Amino acid sequence: MLPQDTETVSDKFRYYRIKCGLFQKDMAELLKIDRSTYARYESGSLTSYPVNVIKKCAEIFGIEADKLLDDYNRFIFEGQGEQVKRKRIEFGLTQGEFGKLYGVSKNTVRRWENGSMRMSRKMWERIFKCR
Repeated sequence: MLPQDTETVSDKFRYYRIKCGLFQKDMAELLKIDRSTYARYESGSLTSYPVNVIKKCAEIFGIEADKLLDDYNRFIFEGQGEQVKRKRIEFGLTQGEFGKLYGVSKNTVRRWENGSMRMSRKMWERIFKCR
């Protein structure tokens, strides 16, 4: 069971790395990235993490990828595009109408849906966390 203070992805990376007896340099080598890049994953400065990194870290830690995710990164991991499209259709809106509702262009909505642009955490909260 995770300690209560491990809510963020960065905290979870640090927790499982230490639990596995690994140093940041070890993780960097296993991920084939620079140590400073891995250090940023644990620093708390990122809001989202590459899906391939989540998958590889989960494999290294011997856990399901889901255990590393917060709600926003789960949204990305599980396919942002389909979720945005499903929400837009649920509202019965075109891409242009959906964009207008949230103050973005039709092209932005299209790029969210086709996965060529990641939705910001702030916008995700507006659209998906607002009740």
